[in-house]
Amino acid sequence: MVTKVVTSSPDGCFILQGRAPLGNERIYGPCSVQQISFPSPASVSLPSCMAEAMNRLLCHLERGVLLWVAPDGVFIKRFCQGRVYWSGPMAQHIDQPNKLEREKTFKLLDIPTFLNALQNNLQGKGQMPSYQIELCFGEEYPDPIVPKTRKLIMAQVVPLFAVELMRRLNLGQSQEKLLNLSSNSAGKMTLEG
Repeated sequence: MVTKVVTSSPDGCFILQGRAPLGNERIYGPCSVQQISFPSPASVSLPSCMAEAMNRLLCHLERGVLLWVAPDGVFIKRFCQGRVYWSGPMAQHIDQPNKLEREKTFKLLDIPTFLNALQNNLQGKGQMPSYQIELCFGEEYPDPIVPKTRKLIMAQVVPLFAVELMRRLNLGQSQEKLLNLSSNSAGKMTLEG
């Protein structure tokens, strides 16, 4: 099952099972963040063994992860007990798991680096930069043995400023307009999972 959610909350979003942790904003982040809940296994037709495995996993994802876009990057902080792994432009490993540690902030995408790589690409000095981020809940990822299509819960994070930059690039707009756009739409992202 794929659910697509577009969020433009300036404070980011929680991806979780249940409700966002309330309390000290210094610890848990702003309380005005958008909450995106995992779909219930009962809401989709899954084989019983998969539904049971998802139910066991979901109870460990109650406090979820907080995801936000700042002027210099896309960030995440894991609060849940369940392990969360990721891949993306700043991942340390391409072919082995990248684990998000609990209560620690990780930068998933560096916007200045992305914009520099994009500018280099426009000048014929490099490849088109990557901006998509994948999160895997409860299972190691990337995993050279088990493909992502076999993982129980995956989320794809796509910063909309990058999508819009690429769209405008394909339409042939000037670099000045492209760089101006990146600063205007830095707080929006699409989540698919």
